[in-house]
Order: sequence, then C-alpha cells, then structure tokens
Amino acid sequence: MFTVLFPQGCTKGRSYVIDFIFKEIFGLDCTGQPADIDSVIIRHGEKTLELPDTFFSRARERWLHPSTLPEVPHRTWDISGLKLDAVVTDSRIPILYGHGGYELHGNHCRLDFDIFGSVFFILSGYEELVKTERDEHGRFPGSASLAYQEGFLNRPIINEYIELLLAFLKMLWPQVQGKKRSFRKLISCDVDFPYGQSGKSLTRLFRQFYGDIFNRADAGLAVSNLKSFMRVRSRGDYTLDPHFTFDWMMDIAERSQVKIAFYFICPDSRLPEDGYYSLVTDSVLRGLMRRIHERGHEIGLHGSYGSYRDSHKLSREVSTLKTVMKEEGIDQPCLGGRQHFLRWDTAATPRVLSEAGLTYDSTLTFPEEPGFRRGVCYEYPLFDLMSRCVLPVRERPLVAMENAFFNNAKRGKKSVNMMRRKLFELLETCKLFSGDFTLLWHNNQFHTSDLRRLYADVLSA
Repeated sequence: MFTVLFPQGCTKGRSYVIDFIFKEIFGLDCTGQPADIDSVIIRHGEKTLELPDTFFSRARERWLHPSTLPEVPHRTWDISGLKLDAVVTDSRIPILYGHGGYELHGNHCRLDFDIFGSVFFILSGYEELVKTERDEHGRFPGSASLAYQEGFLNRPIINEYIELLLAFLKMLWPQVQGKKRSFRKLISCDVDFPYGQSGKSLTRLFRQFYGDIFNRADAGLAVSNLKSFMRVRSRGDYTLDPHFTFDWMMDIAERSQVKIAFYFICPDSRLPEDGYYSLVTDSVLRGLMRRIHERGHEIGLHGSYGSYRDSHKLSREVSTLKTVMKEEGIDQPCLGGRQHFLRWDTAATPRVLSEAGLTYDSTLTFPEEPGFRRGVCYEYPLFDLMSRCVLPVRERPLVAMENAFFNNAKRGKKSVNMMRRKLFELLETCKLFSGDFTLLWHNNQFHTSDLRRLYADVLSA
C-alpha cells in the first residue's frame, strides 16, 4: 500500500489525480491523505519520493485565476542522459510546474517536477476555463491552447509524465510494474448527413440545383446531384446514395476486427445545424440501426447543437434514442456519444453529460487540429471544475477527426498523403503507450478513392 501525503486544500482535485494515476493507470493500492506539509510525499515502507506542490498551492486561494497558469515559454528537462525506464516520444520533457531534475539520498528521492498538478491541469481542462478565447461556435480554439502554442499538442504528455513517475517509483521500489494495457482502435462515425441529394425535399433539391448553376457555376455538379436524387428515389435503394456508406464502413471494419460506434442526432428542436432527419419517423435509418446492432457495432448519441450546456435538452435526446432502440429490439449495456460540432463548455458540459446519464463521451479534440487536447490516449473519469467533484462519465479523448484536415486553411484539401502521414504518426504514438487511437470519420467524407483507401489502411494498421 502506497501513501501519498499532500498539503491542505484542493483535496478533491488532488484525490482525483492520485486515484487516476495510482489506481487506474498503475493498478497499485494507494491512499491519499492531507497533511501539514509543503510538498507531496509518496511513502511506502522506509522509502519516500518527494515532489513539489506548485499548481495546487497556487490554485488553493486563486482557483481559476490567470496567475495559476504555467509560465511561458515552458521549461524543458532533457532526460537523455538518465537511465530511466520510461516510454517518451522525445527526451526533452516540457515542464509546466517545477524545473526538472532530481536528487537521490539513500531512501529518499526529491524530484523537482510537479507531476500531480501538471496532470490535473491538463486532464481537467483547467486552462479552458481561465482563458476567454472562443470561436464562432463557442468553442475553445486549439490555437489558444498551451499545448498548441508550446508545440506539444502531438504528444500525449500526460502519458509521458506518468511514465516518468513510474520510472522513479521503480528506482525506489523495483518490484513496482504498473498495469498491463492493450492498444485499441476506437472508430466512430457522427451521423450528421446520412443522405446526400436523395434525402432532400424537392424544395431543398431545387435550392441546391439553383446554387450549383448560378452561385457555384458548376453545371456538371448540378446534373450529378439531380441524377443521384432521381436514381435513389426511383429505385428506393439508399445504398446508391454516395453518403449512405454505413454498410461499407462496417465491411471494412470487420475485416480488421474493429467495431464502429455510430452516433445519431435526436434533437427535440430542428435547428439548421442539426441536420434533416428524424429517427422517430425514418424507417430507413431504423433499419440501419438494426443492422448496426446485429453486426455487433455500437449505437450512440450525437448530442444536438444546443445540448452541450442544457442537461434537460440532452436528457430528452437520450430518452428519444433509448425509446427508438427499444422499439427496434436493440439492447446495449451502455450508451455513449459525442457533442455535435464538438461543442464543449468545460464549466457545464461534464455535468450535463452526467445528468443525462451517458456512460462515456468522446468529444474532446480540437476541430481544427488533431492531437491530444487532454494530453492522454487513455480514457479517464471527467472532473467537474465548478463543483470540484469526480463524475461517473468516462471521457474517451478523440485523437483525430478527418474534417480537421479539410477545415484547416493551412492544409486545404490538397494532400491526402499529408493526412495519411499524420494519422499514422498519431496511431503509432498511441501504440507506443498501449493506448487508444480514437478516430472520427463521417459517413459523407469519402469523396475520393484515396480517402476510401486511407480509411481502410488505418483500420487495418
């Protein structure tokens, strides 16, 4: 049994990160206890490991105040000359709180790095409540994040911090091993637009046709869209619709023994952002849901555009989806999902998800930048920074979304090869830590054979 002694104050936050690291990641028995001390002390038997208490000591009296943020530019600790049994992506470790370095004197080791505070700061999204930048959808932009600005968004930095801590535990207690984990590919699809032209009303089709001709000056596109509409509607076969790729996506996944989670929108109000289908009345999509379930894949909720701050709205959407699933004979042990447009308010969304009764969420990536928004490629329990409590909802942080490569003006749509290179880099990084590679690929984003091939290659990797 390990004991972690920590200074007074911020007890719930400290206990959250201690339990996450020791119990969930290391699989070690541990108890955390407040004490009248100025640093964090890990004790087992006669040996101790001491770490500074920088973040929580600042936040104790100034919770969510800008003065509690890390200093920039951050310090770097080069561990290349140390014989540490730690998996890292680069020997130069970003230090948010502390200076780096350590001293070993007999049974006592002093590590000058506030690992517990740094992990809490990133994992909880603390920064996103302190900073005020938001985009047109009310989202915290990746460009405003410390990880992006300081150049470590592509590193699961929490995984590396935890590896370093484990290495120092092994230095003092060689019998410590840590929990064995297995790499997972978690593939998901947000069902925003299940149909292309064929799902549109005649009025919407006419507007599309008019825009293709007069606004986009593309008569070929207009004719192609019209033919698609007529072909599907005349035959009643929605598999001919270029957006209706669900069965093909499952075919590719099953060849690699991968399961896909399909997240459906169930809004109780019809905003333009929430698409143009209703699971309550759409027999085609109900049939799709039955096939998804029969083939062993997953159904989940895509919380509507306005639900990320509204627990009553999200709860009604959960209820609608569960009702439809019950009517179709679909029984799942848990229900997870993702928020539409990746909308997330760190002050409200974790609580909203919990009150709606979702088992897990997989929203957290930046819409314009793939990478490790929460610094980790493991799932973890969400923490409510407003009430300062651990929530029953698990977060499966999203590593990459295909649209991030299309939406970023710096990249444009020109380079599938660049997209391939980046996705495989992120995938291999997740493998390095036996973590989860979570990928979102929309059913309507298979415009070219190159994209279809890339999807298949990633799933088989």
